Amino acid sequence: YSSAISACVKPARWDVALRLLARMRGRDLESDIICYNAVVSACGEAGQWEISLALLAGMPAKALAPNVISCSAAISACERAGTWEFALSILEDMRSSSVTPNA
Repeated sequence: YSSAISACVKPARWDVALRLLARMRGRDLESDIICYNAVVSACGEAGQWEISLALLAGMPAKALAPNVISCSAAISACERAGTWEFALSILEDMRSSSVTPNA
């Protein structure tokens, strides 16, 4: 599933990526940070910044700790949408959770 989800990023097939993630859950398969990062990226590429942020916020409930890739993908989604306030909020959250922003 991870490869299929990752393949959805560049054509911005966020809807397919979300369905694949849901299918994993429906089959009791563990979704890892790589899968979540790819879905966050696919949503961001398609302008679905709110879904990107919801996925990022929901990661801890799935026992996944957002990493620099997760946060950067969500920040990029905010940048595309012009929602800089949310991007700054993610940066603050990164600092408080000891995730080091990249350059």
